[in-house]
Amino acid sequence: MHPVTQRISIVGYGAVGRLFGDLFRADGFDVICFDRHRSPGVHIADACHPSDELLNAISRSDILLLALPEEALLTALDRLGEHAPSPTLLVETASVKTVLEPLKKSRLAQREILGLNPMFAPSLGIRGQTVVVSKQHPAAATARFEQWLQSKEAILVYMEAERHDQLMANAQALVHASILGFADALRRSGVAIEDFLAVAPPPFRVMTALAARILSQAPETYWDIQASNPYAREARLHLRQGLDRCEEESIRVDAQSFAKWLSELDSYYAKQKMPLQEVCANLFSGLPSRTDSSRPSYRVE
Repeated sequence: MHPVTQRISIVGYGAVGRLFGDLFRADGFDVICFDRHRSPGVHIADACHPSDELLNAISRSDILLLALPEEALLTALDRLGEHAPSPTLLVETASVKTVLEPLKKSRLAQREILGLNPMFAPSLGIRGQTVVVSKQHPAAATARFEQWLQSKEAILVYMEAERHDQLMANAQALVHASILGFADALRRSGVAIEDFLAVAPPPFRVMTALAARILSQAPETYWDIQASNPYAREARLHLRQGLDRCEEESIRVDAQSFAKWLSELDSYYAKQKMPLQEVCANLFSGLPSRTDSSRPSYRVE
């Protein structure tokens, strides 16, 4: 993508929209941003009820990037896509792809559309991070955008919409459900989080840190991942079945059956177990010192 010829409209200026906006501007692109909420350098507009200013900007854009939740994205793609000239590359960043397929195959059947799913918190930056890519009618504009992503040292992983959602149901929805279930189990215990943290081993500290990160973000993001992905419910069912298996094996009179269960899991992890063990060791060794280390003791009542 050449900065002299590329005009980019970004609709939805949350964390993802801001990430791309900052990257585009740093490379000298002509960028205009729209969002429902006011912030510096952002034009006020509702993607589902587009203003004349928004439609005018889209009509002159080489790239229209829609960084919106799935429900709003469906409406925005339908209403804004027809106002974008045919050569305009439509880029969407939905975390669920199959819900967009009927619209893409009907109203936008002949359009060049690039689907992205950044698999990282935008605050981490794009370098060395994974971006899942799906494409419809890829042509020169898609190729240029992919090259630009690669110039930012992003790791691109390609897959079709259905495969994307199947994997994301486990890579995102299942993980978040596990963490939130863990956090809720602690709440139900009736023990103060401070008491747990006073004796917490590294795995516990990591899990509570993950829970704290989720709880510091917008709830809509995590609800959207759980509710919109058609495969998320099956992933949560598998999680419940896994917990039931753990319960079943834990109440047996001997450890042989439990060991057999772990052996089954070990076979699944076989080829990746050693590198993952190293990741875990590095993670634990990188944990900061206890925040209460200046206190000589702590009493749990």
